[in-house]
Amino acid sequence: MLFFTGYRAYRRSSTTGQAALSTIFIIGGIVVFASLTIAFFALSFLNATFGAQAANRAEAVAMGGLNDTLLKLARNRSYAVASLSVSIDNYTALVSATQDSPVAGQVTITSSATVNNNTRQVLAVATVSTSTGEVTLLRWQLQ
Repeated sequence: MLFFTGYRAYRRSSTTGQAALSTIFIIGGIVVFASLTIAFFALSFLNATFGAQAANRAEAVAMGGLNDTLLKLARNRSYAVASLSVSIDNYTALVSATQDSPVAGQVTITSSATVNNNTRQVLAVATVSTSTGEVTLLRWQLQ
């Protein structure tokens, strides 16, 4: 089929739009890939942030259970418990206190808390003075 424009005649090819269509598909694919990559990184960042917040919250709840047990030891020198639940806000710390462990006159306290599958455990060893009732924290360790 011949078309006349002014003084020139040219033949219109049936493959004229193929290059444009291919270019549009390539550019569209790159845009979609870039969008998916940005969405993936944003979601990963948000998940990491929420995980860190949950881990910090679990550590704070476990430390709260440890502090509660230290207060109970200050009030009662022979305080020992196999398992106790201490509620802090909407979370729970499981606390155990063992007298004369690891040596006589010392108390081993274990407190653990779980927030959104992030578990933190605090292990502490304290002494309680038999004469004054003073509680001295010898060491504590976050596990």
